[in-house]
Amino acid sequence: MRRATLAFVALTLVLVPAPAGAGTTRPPLGLAVTPARVALAGTGKASVRITNPGVGAVVVDVARAGLSLDLRGRPHVVARPGLRAATSWLTVRPGRFVLPAGATRWLTVASRLPRHVEPGDHDALVLLTTRPWRSAGVAVRMRIGVVVVVRAPGRIVGRP
Repeated sequence: MRRATLAFVALTLVLVPAPAGAGTTRPPLGLAVTPARVALAGTGKASVRITNPGVGAVVVDVARAGLSLDLRGRPHVVARPGLRAATSWLTVRPGRFVLPAGATRWLTVASRLPRHVEPGDHDALVLLTTRPWRSAGVAVRMRIGVVVVVRAPGRIVGRP
């Protein structure tokens, strides 16, 4: 009798329905970017997909920045990019947009090589910074960086 009662309780617990919407809740704020790294061969274009999985609309500000790696290889945003930076070669469109909840938008990243550029890889960063569309409560900002590598053609000569 006791075994039958325990089996009934166990079966009841397994068959209890989950609350409506369990596991499908959306975050209050979110931004997803694909791809996280863009490689351009010389003068060219690439598209970056930006999605807002959150429940509210956000404004996304787009900016270019320099990139540097610390001694452990972690990337950092720098105000003054180095000589091999491709920051000034990039054009990003659009520069600012409103992304509604659940919506997706495409960003175009284009590079134009200057004359007499040194052959090899040149890096830059495209920063996407969110801010609330309407001020309500505490303002939360999110910043995501997309690494852009521009490969300039030519022969690379090693120096002794």
